Amino acid sequence: MTVKLVAFDYGGTLVTQKKPWTELKPSAVRAACRVVCAADSGVGMRECLEANVLAFERCREVGAAENRDVSDLVAFQETVRGVFPAKGEAWRSALARQATDAFWDAVKRNFRLRRSTKPALRRLKEMEVRMAVISNHHYPPALYAHLNRLRIAEYFPTICASADVGVRKPDPRIFHMCLRRMRASPAQTVFVGDSLEFDVQGANSVGIRSVFIPGEERPGDQASRATPDYIIRDLDEVPEIVSSLM
Repeated sequence: MTVKLVAFDYGGTLVTQKKPWTELKPSAVRAACRVVCAADSGVGMRECLEANVLAFERCREVGAAENRDVSDLVAFQETVRGVFPAKGEAWRSALARQATDAFWDAVKRNFRLRRSTKPALRRLKEMEVRMAVISNHHYPPALYAHLNRLRIAEYFPTICASADVGVRKPDPRIFHMCLRRMRASPAQTVFVGDSLEFDVQGANSVGIRSVFIPGEERPGDQASRATPDYIIRDLDEVPEIVSSLM
């Protein structure tokens, strides 16, 4: 059956990281905590960091129990509540959003567009293939803003971000949501991602052809038995694969 839809993972696929997440996260958290500390001179960085660790751990536990990604905004709301328990809810919510934005501003600076991303997207568009994004993302507003800043949002009429839709890859439901929105069947779809555990396993589970672009190795990938239909070195190979299936 002719391929009508190519869906992409975001982090590690359309964009890559300059630094590993383990190196980046502490500086991003500190950027957020500087915003929190600036709201009251009596609050120190250590107090904010400790509240942040507790908040993110609670959100991680909820996400693991319910198989979903809890928004980073919720985590920073918990952080601000822990630091300023006596402040009003509206005030805390506004500060939490500022802190979340500061966190993701730091994270986005670590992402760079693959050189082959735009040429691959342009070629697929010329082939009249529709495109979408399916991403495990903890703060969708930052995802949407970054795609716009990179000038590739126009290619993706549908973006399924886990913190928005309530399920995360490899759960088949997030793939089915994308298919319904794009009115495509699994047999008409190709999914491109950099994780065996989340991307390849998820796509395979619903009968979507999977394209694996190896990136930063993850613990879950080592244990995954998922086998991709295709393995590529860069995104410029995707139009060739799609062309062979049309």
